Amino acid sequence: MDPLMIFGLQGPVDCRSGGGGKQVADGYRRQRQPRTRFDRRRNGALVGNLLLVITGWYQLAAIGQDAPLAIERIAENLRDPFGIAIQPDSESIFVAERGGYQIIRLLGDQVEPVIQGFRADGPRRELVGPLLFVDASTLVVLCKSMPEGEDEYFVFSAVPKNPGRKIGAGAAQKYRIGRRVAKELLSELADLTASGLSIFIAGANLDGEPGLGKGSLAESRIQKIEPLRLANINPAWGRPTAIADSSRGHLTLAVASKNGEKDSCWLTFWDDDGNCLGESPLAAAEIRGLAYHPDGGRLFGIGRIDDRGQPALLHIIASPVGRNVRAVKVVELSDPRAMVFTKSGDLLLANSRVATSETEATTSGEILRISGLDQSNPSWLTPVTGR
Repeated sequence: MDPLMIFGLQGPVDCRSGGGGKQVADGYRRQRQPRTRFDRRRNGALVGNLLLVITGWYQLAAIGQDAPLAIERIAENLRDPFGIAIQPDSESIFVAERGGYQIIRLLGDQVEPVIQGFRADGPRRELVGPLLFVDASTLVVLCKSMPEGEDEYFVFSAVPKNPGRKIGAGAAQKYRIGRRVAKELLSELADLTASGLSIFIAGANLDGEPGLGKGSLAESRIQKIEPLRLANINPAWGRPTAIADSSRGHLTLAVASKNGEKDSCWLTFWDDDGNCLGESPLAAAEIRGLAYHPDGGRLFGIGRIDDRGQPALLHIIASPVGRNVRAVKVVELSDPRAMVFTKSGDLLLANSRVATSETEATTSGEILRISGLDQSNPSWLTPVTGR
């Protein structure tokens, strides 16, 4: 296999014989890179029809025989990006900066604060997390309470569509699930998604058991989310870590293994009323996020295959009711926290990486755009079609 193109984190680079490392497409910086010879035996490994190349210069390069993945950094120097969402109509990218206690909008290579004023100190800090637009002006934000307590969700009903306007965190309607049901059903909020005319929040009760909350969407207004009493709970399930809507009539929920079994979690499938449709153990140490490709049939996640392994973008191959589930590593990442697909099929990832200098190591957040996941029938993107 003769690699023709390297898509590293400095941008696409021509690595053909005599190519001299010339930059051939817009990346993060337009500069000439030194010529590099890659040895598959020393620098890479074959995964399906991809050659994964990891070197000291490039964090990762993925070369396909048909069409390679393109990885582009579209924002950097962010403070712990922990959520990402795309605003309908404007297609603007919003990011929750947990370390900055704000929500920002990406404007080309610049960022603009849009929602500020989340509590950064005091007895209850507000750590913003996963985001979800339910329409062009309504944004739902999960907020972790520190010190540990009942998590909240905020509903902003007048998010600006155009750049140049800001709103305060105080403009939100703030909700807690409620102490009366928190211990039994739902307290710790992990992730959220929308399905049809409903919004769902995945989390856990105070005993670490899985929970799911549901609210109705009517005329751009969200009714209070109420916990569902889940049926057919497996005692081996622990805390949910991610949720996604398949657009095929079911929800997909990733949960940790309650008994602490090494390198194992669960993928579970639910209908809108909290009935479990299927389940399967997944040979992965953790799943931090889930997202379906816009075609509705390909499920991707971010997480780790094993406890000591590097976090990665994973392709999770599963049937509609959870049989034959397996995870295939696609791209290794530093510390991914959130993901969302664009309408065109590009994947946006909130990721953190450690930058080292001669004197110190600092953590910098970034947003990556990964293109090429909609390739036709590569072996690692072939979904299981049987039930």
